Amino acid sequence: MKEPKPLEIILQKPLTPKQRRYVDCYDGDVKRSANEAGISYQYAKELHTKTYYAHVMIALIEVNEAVSKASIMSKQERQEFWTAMTKTAEKDSDKLKASELLGRSCADFIDKREIIFPGIGAIDLTTLILKVTEKNEQQPG
Repeated sequence: MKEPKPLEIILQKPLTPKQRRYVDCYDGDVKRSANEAGISYQYAKELHTKTYYAHVMIALIEVNEAVSKASIMSKQERQEFWTAMTKTAEKDSDKLKASELLGRSCADFIDKREIIFPGIGAIDLTTLILKVTEKNEQQPG
């Protein structure tokens, strides 16, 4: 039986030209993005589901974040807005809703913070995010 690769090795794997085209074309719709990238829909679905494509998922997350930054409030901006609402809203119901949204955005109500990868096991989500952040900070550019 083949020994599973540690998550660090999977995340360091470079994207193939096919995978890079798909990541560059990805807009949230797997089928349309696969068609634009010139790859099969089946292969694109595998990129989203197989553990050994974790590096592709990280690239897709980075693309989504870049698109989101341009058109959507950042997490910090939302949290500042909700904090201001809890302090300045006239109705108690508005203050309560703002504080609930603020708590949700900070994951205050989540008990379990792990992802289970087949062949690797359970990975604490906080640890995974820190590893990806460290990896991105080490890359130039």
